[in-house]
Amino acid sequence: MPTRFSLNNHSIVFTSPFINKQSVGSSPLSLLENILDQLFFPQTGNQPQTPLAQLQCHGGIPVYFQHTVNCLCPPHLYGSKCEYQRQRVSVTLQIGAPEWQTPFNLVIYLLDDKDEIVNSYYQIRYLSIRDCNTKFNFHLLYSSLPKSTTTTYSIRIHVFEM
Repeated sequence: MPTRFSLNNHSIVFTSPFINKQSVGSSPLSLLENILDQLFFPQTGNQPQTPLAQLQCHGGIPVYFQHTVNCLCPPHLYGSKCEYQRQRVSVTLQIGAPEWQTPFNLVIYLLDDKDEIVNSYYQIRYLSIRDCNTKFNFHLLYSSLPKSTTTTYSIRIHVFEM
């Protein structure tokens, strides 16, 4: 008869800020519950803090690290709570070429017209049998905050056969 593996037969030994003296002899399930409880309901001293799910990160992801809450912001947002939006160009691109049998690589650039500096780019691998009716939605971000009002910008699309 094969031997089953169970955490109840083993002791867990590792250091973590979430494990206290009361939880050392606990079952693995209650230890996991304690860790998750501390992650989602962190405490400093005797004061419980707001659960991470209730923190305002305005489109970002709240992360509890070293007794502080930080927000991981997507590229189009910035600020300590992702409260500011970067200036950007929103692009929707659909290619209707069902007769193309060759896969293509498209690179879409947001360029500074004066110096031809690439502010941002987006890459698409296009295969007509898979992507013929697909709408590609993406953002091209300006590299400066705020964008230069004296500069003109353009979008350039390069297509490469793969």
